[in-house]
Amino acid sequence: MLDAAQIEVVGEVLRYIAVALAMGFGAIGSAVGEGHTAGMMLGGAARQPSEYGGLFRTMLIGQAMAETAGVFALFIAIILIWVSDPRTLVAAVANVSGGFAVGFSGIATGIGMGYVSSRACEGMARQPEVSDRMMLSMLLAQAMVTSAFMFAFLVTVLLIFGGFRDTGSFNDIVHCAKYMGAGLAMGFGACGPAIGVGIAGGEACRGIAAHQENSGLLTRMMFVGMAVAQSTAIYSLVISLILLYAV
Repeated sequence: MLDAAQIEVVGEVLRYIAVALAMGFGAIGSAVGEGHTAGMMLGGAARQPSEYGGLFRTMLIGQAMAETAGVFALFIAIILIWVSDPRTLVAAVANVSGGFAVGFSGIATGIGMGYVSSRACEGMARQPEVSDRMMLSMLLAQAMVTSAFMFAFLVTVLLIFGGFRDTGSFNDIVHCAKYMGAGLAMGFGACGPAIGVGIAGGEACRGIAAHQENSGLLTRMMFVGMAVAQSTAIYSLVISLILLYAV
């Protein structure tokens, strides 16, 4: 068994690994999503130079939404650096799990939101007259994409501030595995829903641009598809909470 001084050192090492996981992974999706949006905006502006102002505004709003995952990952990284104080091995492992959960789920979230905003820019370039409707659809779809990420953020907060302590027995290994499982379940579990919901939202924006007379029907069907795609994120949240508090 490690003594108290050694455990404190290991805790510090794991805390900084958690910071790297949160911010390193969390920055990937946002950057990719924002770049994709900018690329589509530039392509649209090349086809419709007269619509540059509207396309530029849509790009900035869509990129700001896609940045959400990176901002929350930054928030968690700062907490891990300045607020978290893992003086036990179990708490340190919980921090690493939280860093992974918010970081890995952020990859898919940024990509999903970027896909939506890129399709909105593409649609506005093709049909400028639907710009207001397109903006609303984009924001609604991007808000839905963030749902799974918010579940991961919640699990991360619970892992960081859970007050987990070592028992001084061999069972600490089991506790570490539980908390790692909770972070992995939610981190991986948020990826599919975030990308799936983003695809649904992006294709809805494309459909509205092509058939604006059916925008109401397309929006309703979009929400139905998103709700089904989102279900597995709820399953992941339930399993994470069970691992944290029920076993």
